[in-house]
This record gives sequence, C-alpha cells and structure tokens, in this order.
Amino acid sequence: MTATASAIAHKEATRHGPGRIPPAPRRDAASALGCEVEAITSSLLFLADDEPVLVMTSGRHRVDTDDLARQLGAVTDGTPLRVAED
Repeated sequence: MTATASAIAHKEATRHGPGRIPPAPRRDAASALGCEVEAITSSLLFLADDEPVLVMTSGRHRVDTDDLARQLGAVTDGTPLRVAED
C-alpha cells in the first residue's frame, strides 16, 4: 500500500469511527493505488462475547451488522482501545 492510500484509510477510519467509512474514501484509495474499488478491502473490528472479531469485505460490499449480531451474539464496535483493554 502506498503512503497516500494508507494515509487516506487512516484519516477516514479516524474521522468516521469503526465500520463507518463511506464509499468516497474507498474510491479515493482505489484511485491512489490505481486499482478498482473491488480490490480495496475494508476491515471492521468488532467484539463478540469480549472476543475480537475481524470482518473483511471487498470495497463494494457492506457488512450487515444486524445479521452479524444474530450470528455471533451481541457485538459492539471494537475500537483499538477497547480491544487493547481486553
């Protein structure tokens, strides 16, 4: 990953919080890398029963967090601080 794409991803993740990166930054990252949006991977960190769960999806897909909660039990956004505490 180029420094530009990494900076875009970090900035947007910081600004929008876990699981909330809108489509535009994905397009920006794809443009910076010279690839299609489908090649960009979104990684979302959750906690399920106090265990970290990493969900990865391609740039064009969204994670259905309600369905994830039904499958895994109660899930919460896994902020870096919360995961580090566990």
